[in-house]
Amino acid sequence: MRSSNNSARGSAAWWRKQEGEALFPEIEWNRPEQKSLAGKMAVIGGNGLGFNAVSMGFAAAERIGVGEVRVLMPDVLKKKVPGGAGMIFAGSNGSGGFGKEALSEMRAVGTWADVSVLVGDLGKNSETAVVVEEFLDLTGQVVVTRDTVDLVMDAAGKLVEREGTVLVLTMGQVQKLFRAVYYPKMVTFSMQLVNLVEVLHKFTVTYPVGVMTFHQGNLMAAKSGEVVTMKIEETRWSPLTLWSGEVTVRIAAYWAWNPENVMGAIVTGWREYDILRL
Repeated sequence: MRSSNNSARGSAAWWRKQEGEALFPEIEWNRPEQKSLAGKMAVIGGNGLGFNAVSMGFAAAERIGVGEVRVLMPDVLKKKVPGGAGMIFAGSNGSGGFGKEALSEMRAVGTWADVSVLVGDLGKNSETAVVVEEFLDLTGQVVVTRDTVDLVMDAAGKLVEREGTVLVLTMGQVQKLFRAVYYPKMVTFSMQLVNLVEVLHKFTVTYPVGVMTFHQGNLMAAKSGEVVTMKIEETRWSPLTLWSGEVTVRIAAYWAWNPENVMGAIVTGWREYDILRL
């Protein structure tokens, strides 16, 4: 008990709680009003068996007001998804995921975008994993979530060392990630919030990646040693909605508009979505 209290006292300088008024009001209110200034986003994902995350991600990007959105999916989905402006189909493999020939299109759309969202539904194919891992060699802002994280877990070391990366993770994925990079701290579903806050603080001091997760009724974000938590009412919205793509895309949009303030983008994306659901 003493160690937890010590942790809480020691965390005061770098642990903030989003309660009531916005912690980052300048980000929340300074959204681009002109579409031409509202950024460019790439939403990447899908496989032959599913594209729901891509569809929801695209709709969320349009709803929040991203200036231009391009969606990249495997070409096996051409007959299932109506084509249109911003829809790009790249080469697929026998499993219905992105094939190695998709890498050039993926890199092109990633270079074009201010921020790319690897939104998931990518499947479990090893060829797709290699394609995504090579895409991550590209510089630029990337948000990685859902099964994309599991797909590239063998390259976890590259993932956490990558500049310009935000990971939106379940607690189970946080556990897997720490094990994959041999991080010398264990996280559990039963650990106290204050202890997880301290672990994420130290993890993001060690690695440049930004991390968002959910634990014991709290949304959590960590970047460069700073941690922000926000209590949410699970009776109002389920934590499962975090993995639908909506929150992730909102975070990505605010990050495109505020590239130097990752933490502000994450927290504003949470907060605005939470307010919209009231």
